[in-house]
Amino acid sequence: MKLVALMALAKDMDCIKRVFQDHHVQIYSEVEITGHTFATLKQYGWFSKRDIPTYSSLCFALVPADVAQVVMDEVEQLQQENPSDHPVHGFVIDVEKMI
Repeated sequence: MKLVALMALAKDMDCIKRVFQDHHVQIYSEVEITGHTFATLKQYGWFSKRDIPTYSSLCFALVPADVAQVVMDEVEQLQQENPSDHPVHGFVIDVEKMI
Protein backbone atom coordinates (compact mmCIF):
# COMPACT_ATOMS: atom_id res chain seq x y z
CA MET A 1 0.00 0.00 0.00
CA LYS A 2 1.22 3.50 -0.87
CA LEU A 3 0.16 7.00 0.00
CA VAL A 4 0.31 9.02 -3.20
CA ALA A 5 0.10 12.80 -2.84
CA LEU A 6 -0.28 15.39 -5.58
CA MET A 7 0.13 19.11 -5.03
CA ALA A 8 -0.73 21.98 -7.37
CA LEU A 9 -1.81 25.60 -7.42
CA ALA A 10 -5.52 26.07 -6.88
CA LYS A 11 -6.01 26.87 -10.58
CA ASP A 12 -4.62 23.44 -11.55
CA MET A 13 -6.70 21.28 -9.19
CA ASP A 14 -8.93 19.99 -11.99
CA CYS A 15 -5.81 18.44 -13.51
CA ILE A 16 -5.00 16.55 -10.31
CA LYS A 17 -8.56 15.33 -9.95
CA ARG A 18 -8.50 14.14 -13.57
CA VAL A 19 -5.29 12.16 -12.91
CA PHE A 20 -6.94 10.38 -9.98
CA GLN A 21 -10.12 9.77 -11.96
CA ASP A 22 -8.22 8.46 -15.01
CA HIS A 23 -6.55 5.84 -12.80
CA HIS A 24 -9.72 4.84 -10.93
CA VAL A 25 -8.74 6.36 -7.59
CA GLN A 26 -12.22 6.42 -6.07
CA ILE A 27 -11.46 7.99 -2.69
CA TYR A 28 -9.03 10.82 -1.96
CA SER A 29 -8.64 13.67 0.49
CA GLU A 30 -7.87 17.31 -0.26
CA VAL A 31 -6.19 19.91 1.95
CA GLU A 32 -5.77 23.60 1.12
CA ILE A 33 -2.23 24.93 1.57
CA THR A 34 -0.79 28.43 1.80
CA GLY A 35 2.82 28.38 0.62
CA HIS A 36 5.46 30.92 1.63
CA THR A 37 8.96 31.85 0.51
CA PHE A 38 11.77 33.88 2.07
CA ALA A 39 13.11 34.65 -1.41
CA THR A 40 10.45 37.21 -2.43
CA LEU A 41 12.84 39.91 -3.63
CA LYS A 42 15.00 37.52 -5.58
CA GLN A 43 12.07 35.59 -7.01
CA TYR A 44 9.65 38.39 -7.80
CA GLY A 45 11.97 41.35 -8.33
CA TRP A 46 10.10 44.00 -6.38
CA PHE A 47 10.40 45.56 -2.96
CA SER A 48 8.46 43.75 -0.31
CA LYS A 49 8.99 43.27 3.39
CA ARG A 50 7.20 39.95 3.37
CA ASP A 51 6.68 37.01 1.10
CA ILE A 52 3.83 36.70 -1.37
CA PRO A 53 1.81 33.59 -0.43
CA THR A 54 0.74 31.03 -3.01
CA TYR A 55 -2.47 29.10 -2.69
CA SER A 56 -2.44 25.44 -3.56
CA SER A 57 -3.98 22.15 -2.57
CA LEU A 58 -2.64 18.74 -1.67
CA CYS A 59 -4.68 15.70 -2.68
CA PHE A 60 -3.73 12.31 -1.32
CA ALA A 61 -4.98 8.74 -1.50
CA LEU A 62 -4.05 5.28 -0.29
CA VAL A 63 -3.57 3.07 -3.34
CA PRO A 64 -1.84 -0.14 -4.43
CA ALA A 65 1.79 0.26 -5.53
CA ASP A 66 1.00 -0.21 -9.23
CA VAL A 67 -1.57 2.60 -9.16
CA ALA A 68 0.86 4.91 -7.35
CA GLN A 69 3.44 4.24 -10.07
CA VAL A 70 1.12 5.07 -12.99
CA VAL A 71 -0.12 8.20 -11.22
CA MET A 72 3.48 9.38 -10.72
CA ASP A 73 4.29 8.54 -14.35
CA GLU A 74 1.43 10.78 -15.44
CA VAL A 75 2.60 13.62 -13.17
CA GLU A 76 6.06 13.37 -14.74
CA GLN A 77 4.49 13.47 -18.20
CA LEU A 78 2.40 16.53 -17.23
CA GLN A 79 5.56 18.34 -16.07
CA GLN A 80 7.26 17.63 -19.40
CA GLU A 81 4.26 18.62 -21.52
CA ASN A 82 3.43 21.77 -19.53
CA PRO A 83 6.61 23.47 -18.29
CA SER A 84 5.76 25.87 -15.47
CA ASP A 85 7.32 27.76 -12.59
CA HIS A 86 4.68 26.05 -10.44
CA PRO A 87 4.16 22.55 -11.86
CA VAL A 88 2.03 19.80 -10.43
CA HIS A 89 4.19 17.89 -7.91
CA GLY A 90 3.76 14.40 -6.56
CA PHE A 91 5.31 12.09 -4.02
CA VAL A 92 4.76 8.56 -2.79
CA ILE A 93 5.22 7.23 0.74
CA ASP A 94 5.24 3.57 1.77
CA VAL A 95 2.47 2.69 4.19
CA GLU A 96 3.93 0.11 6.53
CA LYS A 97 0.75 -0.58 8.44
CA MET A 98 -2.82 0.68 8.41
CA ILE A 99 -5.46 -0.33 10.92
